[in-house]
Amino acid sequence: KKLDFRDLLAESTGYTYGGDQQMSSEIHHTTTKLTNETYNNAVHNDIYHDIESETIRELSRDTAYDAQNTEKTYVSQVQLNAIEKNAQNKLLDTIFMDQLIAKYIRQKGSVVDVDDLSRFLDATVIDNLIYHYQDIKDSRSRTLDNYALRKFHLNSFMNMTMDLLLTELSASLIEDMKDLDEQERKVF
Repeated sequence: KKLDFRDLLAESTGYTYGGDQQMSSEIHHTTTKLTNETYNNAVHNDIYHDIESETIRELSRDTAYDAQNTEKTYVSQVQLNAIEKNAQNKLLDTIFMDQLIAKYIRQKGSVVDVDDLSRFLDATVIDNLIYHYQDIKDSRSRTLDNYALRKFHLNSFMNMTMDLLLTELSASLIEDMKDLDEQERKVF
């Protein structure tokens, strides 16, 4: 059996049609109802889409932030333990270590990227070495630029040099005297 439009409409609404006026009224009512439902669905879908996308964005941002902080804390503690283990056998400046650890913990970005960490640690080590080298160089130049300190430094250096030379000379003189005594004893 082939279904007619009227039969489909009758099945969906539950009415039977007796006349054209009733049928046009039902068609108008159904069309209005379908149009309203379609419009409301479209409006609700847009609203829900905006709400869902904002909610999903917020939740995924929070989840990513929590995962990053959890992973960062775990990796930071592992790295801190490795640094402490290596530092036990070496002479390291505690200020250098504190600065290195603080910079590492405050580091932004991915802590999983080993290349970036390696470059960061290399740059930190070089930065500290250059800082200490410049500090020593500046202290030396300040010492030598000051007349009183330069004179004191020169006198101290000369006194140490003279003490070393005199000590070596006296040791050499004592050995030479012993050698000379042995030669005289052999001759006589």
